[in-house]
Amino acid sequence: MKTKIIILQSIAIGLLLVLLISHYISFSKKEVITREELSVDEATIAYSPPSPKFALSDISSLVKGLKENFTPTIDQITDEIFLARGYMLGSIGMVKTSAGLVLVDAGENKEIAGDILRELKEIADLPVQYILLTHGHLDHVLGLPALVEDDTKIIASAEAELVMEKDLQWLKPYHQWARSTQFGDVSDEYSLKRFIDLPFNPDKEWEVIMPAQTFSDHYKFEFGGKTFELFLGPGETEGQIFIWIPEDKALFCGDQYYESFPNLSSPMLEARPVDRWIASLQMMAELEPEYLIPSHTKPVLGKDNVKKVLQDRIRGITFVYDAVIAAINNGLNVEEAIASITFPKDLAELPQFKESYGTLVWSIRGIYQRETGWYDGRGSGLNPLPEKVKAQEIVQLAGGVDKILSRAIELQKAGDHQLACELCDIVIAANADEKLARIIKSFSLDYMSLSSNGNMMGFYRSAASLERKKAGYKIE
Repeated sequence: MKTKIIILQSIAIGLLLVLLISHYISFSKKEVITREELSVDEATIAYSPPSPKFALSDISSLVKGLKENFTPTIDQITDEIFLARGYMLGSIGMVKTSAGLVLVDAGENKEIAGDILRELKEIADLPVQYILLTHGHLDHVLGLPALVEDDTKIIASAEAELVMEKDLQWLKPYHQWARSTQFGDVSDEYSLKRFIDLPFNPDKEWEVIMPAQTFSDHYKFEFGGKTFELFLGPGETEGQIFIWIPEDKALFCGDQYYESFPNLSSPMLEARPVDRWIASLQMMAELEPEYLIPSHTKPVLGKDNVKKVLQDRIRGITFVYDAVIAAINNGLNVEEAIASITFPKDLAELPQFKESYGTLVWSIRGIYQRETGWYDGRGSGLNPLPEKVKAQEIVQLAGGVDKILSRAIELQKAGDHQLACELCDIVIAANADEKLARIIKSFSLDYMSLSSNGNMMGFYRSAASLERKKAGYKIE
């Protein structure tokens, strides 16, 4: 009897497995859809390019801010601490001791860094014994070859060393292109370099000198009658450090603070650890510094001033981070999060939150992506069609290229340059050889560069120049 039951059970299980397998095979079969490429006609409409308003008056506030922070200046912070800023994007700090010089960061150009060192040695003609790197981004390290002397020791965090290896070696071609794009290193008749001599001049051939000594959390050394305490303080990168000199109550903060809305998310770099950035600022504030010395923009002097600046920085970044986390937990997608978050007015009015470098929107996007990944919950984004397929369908539905580009021109004349660009993008995706769409788009990008921050300006200008190049169009 038992044998009979076992046999019947086996048969039943076997039949069930057959049914399940059959169902799975049937369900998992994908219907192969053959799509014929849709024909997209070339544009035939006339277009008279506008004359972009490249008057300095249009960007006067931006120019003023750039001049304030990027006029070559050596700030004397104490009797023995100096900051060379405005010569290039990255500043170089100098601490004079009885046994030699300690430098903080190296800038991005060895020729300019060499010029700075000669000026600093007019103040204190002593050997460079230490160079402390706040982090491994190129605007802090490429000037090293001009600063290193026979006995110079370079110190950085272990994480900064990894960043240098990745950004300056493994991904060197990408980062050369990305930084050129970011700072508008373009040859174009309308390049803003004609009006603003942006001080970002990285060496074309990157000579990378790696730190001789690294640390993981905290490193302390005595030198020339001063104490140098190096703390790992992630923010701008995982390898960011800040440097505390207790005898002077001076704190070199790297990129944890500068006079602009923080670049909590760079469009062309890895997502930043914003929660740890907040924690790092709190550590800095607990030291109660009297001098706050950033690697970009002016130093902050006076205990009360420094305290307020750091408290405001913490409050502002915390607000953004908490607001994005709340949006995520409330089921909002990234676009909904952007629409729902408004930065506090009292903070927005402060110089350190003026969007001259970072922006609230970029920050929201970066935090959202770091905390959630790229899936937006819509389903259609899991395996999307090639952009060309969708674009060709839209062009057909719209009635052809001429209709879309005519509308783009109308929008451009009305000042709606973002939508004009996005309509042009549809046409370009449908037909990469369409030149008129690229030309129209380039002029709208020109206009948008005039109302953007210093960081965004470079992106717009580089993109405009690239579109004209692809179209074979030269401005007369």
